This record gives sequence, structure tokens and C-alpha cells, in this order.
Amino acid sequence: MCHPFKPFNLNTGKIIEIIEIPLIIMEASLSDTYMRLDSARAWEKTQRLIDAVAACHGVITLLWHNKSLIGKQTKFYEKILNYCAEKNAWMTSGKDIVTWLNRNNR
Repeated sequence: MCHPFKPFNLNTGKIIEIIEIPLIIMEASLSDTYMRLDSARAWEKTQRLIDAVAACHGVITLLWHNKSLIGKQTKFYEKILNYCAEKNAWMTSGKDIVTWLNRNNR
């Protein structure tokens, strides 16, 4: 799932009037905390995710905790941003995404 959507409330049977933007990549998932990937394997997975999302014109969201914005993790984050820029990605805020969705009746 890489497209923003309005969630459905099973209890009420109605759409919830918020926009959910799915989380795609979190630094803790790639590194020590969960998957425990070395930097080469983490980059390989990240690149594949970015390419897959681009192929279906989706949205990549990144979660990099403040405590991870040091050393190698900062360089990895910058590498992601550079790769997305090379692919001409629209890098923006959640607010801008919602504005675009509303303007385009999505």
C-alpha cells in the first residue's frame, strides 16, 4: 500500500474523514531494531521499495527518528533523498499531499 487513503471504520461502517499516508521506510526496521540488515542489504531493500512505489505512482514516506540522524544513518537518509531526487520525485510535506489530493478529487 503506497497510496494515501481514507480509512474505513468497521464499527460504524463509514469512512473516517482523515487521510492516511502509509509508512513505507523506517530506519529502525532496516537496522538493529528489527531486520538487522547491513548497509548494503538495507540499501538494496530501500532501492527496491522506492522503485516499486515509483512504478505505481505512489508515495514514499520515511520515518527517521531524531536519535538516528547521526553518523551512518544520516548518510543513508541523504542517500535515499538523493536517489528520490534523481528519479524526479516530488518531495514535500503531508499537508501538501493532502492539498493535492483534495484539489484533484482523489
